[in-house]
Amino acid sequence: MIDCEAMRDRMPDVAHARARWTDPEASHLDACADCALEWRIVRAGIALEAGTVVVTDRVARSVTDRLRNAGPPPGVVGRIPWRGVVIGLIAAAACVALMFWVPLPDRAGRRPTGDSTIAAAMLPELQGLDESQLRSVLQSLGPSPADATPGVLPHLGDLTDSELEQLLRSEGGQ
Repeated sequence: MIDCEAMRDRMPDVAHARARWTDPEASHLDACADCALEWRIVRAGIALEAGTVVVTDRVARSVTDRLRNAGPPPGVVGRIPWRGVVIGLIAAAACVALMFWVPLPDRAGRRPTGDSTIAAAMLPELQGLDESQLRSVLQSLGPSPADATPGVLPHLGDLTDSELEQLLRSEGGQ
């Protein structure tokens, strides 16, 4: 018994004359209506293909004319004509932002850290001052809260009862 699927697989080869039907396959085509119908469709396709001539120059001209006359498809936004200018402005803005966020190194090549970084970013005019000028600016600002720390702090065991009570009241205790 011949499998219909095997027959379908061989049909293109037989249609292009690369193979021939065997006697059992030819008998199967006469007996099986599905295979006979499919064989007729394949032969009709081969006959259509044999009479078809594709003129590539004419097809190319037709496609080019259609594209030229169609215009841009709907919904497509044109490119920004000032694209280069916009990119340049964004790059310039990024450079300016980096100048304020990244502190410059001092004369010894060290980058400032901590509070000096914030001061340098907030007061860029201080960067051009020498050491004596910076000291006079610091003296005019007055002492900072960090300068007002007491000397030696006593342990809790060294405090008297009245001092402990005063400490508890100052901390919000009763």
